[in-house]
This record gives sequence, structure tokens and C-alpha cells, in this order.
Amino acid sequence: MTTARASLLLHAAVAALSGLLWCASPMALAQQPTPRLLEQFTHTAWGALDNAPVDILNVAQTSDGWLWLAAGTGLYRFDGKRYERVDNVEGHPLLSSSVRTLYAPPEGGLWVGYRVGGGISHFQRGQARHFAAGQGLPAGAVTSIARGPDGVLW
Repeated sequence: MTTARASLLLHAAVAALSGLLWCASPMALAQQPTPRLLEQFTHTAWGALDNAPVDILNVAQTSDGWLWLAAGTGLYRFDGKRYERVDNVEGHPLLSSSVRTLYAPPEGGLWVGYRVGGGISHFQRGQARHFAAGQGLPAGAVTSIARGPDGVLW
């Protein structure tokens, strides 16, 4: 066998070992898990009886692991097992119970945008800052919060 052919065979070598797919090449040895069937996944559904909101408008996960849900009926947080409607974050009250959008930056904290009354709240490290139309925001509902590549929130 020539060196070129051996190299080609090495590039194409694939073996199924212990349920895993192994691929070898001069660049790397990669291991890929065998795909799971749909029946192998578990599924849990929550509904109104579990205190889950039925009118979810936006979802964000903060760096501490909480899953936050914006709903027309308020702000909810989810720990993986239970939903809890909250009227305050870290002891600071929301500006409105009608929450429209959320943004959770990677460095922590939670930004909340409101449907009724407009405005935005920022909760981080036990502190809260609220911004309203008179502070540079347009009047009306805040429909989205996003961060640009330069770090500026829009």
C-alpha cells in the first residue's frame, strides 16, 4: 500500500465503538455521540394549573440560571420546576405588571421593558434603575431590548 493510499484511508477511517462514532484524520481525532431517538428524550409540560403564564411574550435566562418570562399578566421566573409570578426583582418593585420584553446580558442582571406605561428597568446586584420617556426613551410600549456589537443597548 502506498503512503498516499494509507493517508487517504486514514482520512476516511470511521469506526463505531461503544455507541460512539469516531473519525480520524491527520488534523484531529473526533468523537461524535450517536444521535438519540425522539423516544429517548423526556418532556415535561407546564400549564396554567402549574402557575405557568399562558401569554408569554419574551424569555431570557440570567447568568444565575433563572429563566425569566415576560407576560401580559406580569413577570415570572422559573427554576426548572416551578413558575413564580414576581412583583419585584431583588426587592425592587416593577414599574408595571404588564411586562413586554426582557434582556439578560452575559455579565449578569436583567433589563425589563414594559407594555403599559412604557419605560425600562435594570436590575443588577441588588440595585435597580428605572428609565422613562422623560429620560430619553420614546413614549409608549418598549417592544424589544437588544445589545449592539459596541455594547450599546437599543
